Amino acid sequence: MKLIHSYPAVAGERGVSFGGDQRASADPVMRRCGCGVVAVTDLLLYLHHWHGNCTLPPFRSVPRGQPLEQGQYDRILLRMRQKYIPLVHPFGTNGFALAAGLNRFFQRCGVPYRARWGVPSALFWETMEQMLAQDLPVILSVGMNFPRVWEQEKLNFYRVNGENPAVSNRVRAHFVVVTGMERDWLQISTWGQIRYIRRTEYEDFRRQHSGTLLSNLLYLRRI
Repeated sequence: MKLIHSYPAVAGERGVSFGGDQRASADPVMRRCGCGVVAVTDLLLYLHHWHGNCTLPPFRSVPRGQPLEQGQYDRILLRMRQKYIPLVHPFGTNGFALAAGLNRFFQRCGVPYRARWGVPSALFWETMEQMLAQDLPVILSVGMNFPRVWEQEKLNFYRVNGENPAVSNRVRAHFVVVTGMERDWLQISTWGQIRYIRRTEYEDFRRQHSGTLLSNLLYLRRI
């Protein structure tokens, strides 16, 4: 199961990205801890492009289905950070702040959605599947290590070349956007690239090394 439409893309010096890439920002704070702002911005851009009831005022000049120029995307990120998703360097933000910022945005712009951080473990995968079935991107966190904060445990992100997945990097304390899911894999947007997460590895990480509150998803519902 995947999103129906094309995911927001950004055209920059490195080519066209799959979603925003915080590393391309001129702002060092964004580069260091801006993944949550990028995730929220990409979610709103997707709603603006493809959900007819979500013509969002800040994005009216954004062409539907075409890559944004990096400078235009950076200006949107700055606005989102200043008004809705503040960052605390070097920690960034958290899931509750993402939900609160999105709800402020929805209320001010008259958008018929509400956000909530976290769902019960028994409903986790079912909720993700239901959101994707409604063509809604899913913001997912790979949490920090907790309660043993001194641990160095991380989650594997994979790239797929042909039929052979290979570890591209290992991550913790990071927000991504899920754009598709299968029986064993999640497809995600992170750092402007398509990557994959093994569902079993994510489940093990959230239960053994992070906690089901820190590693969870943002639930979006229409009202």
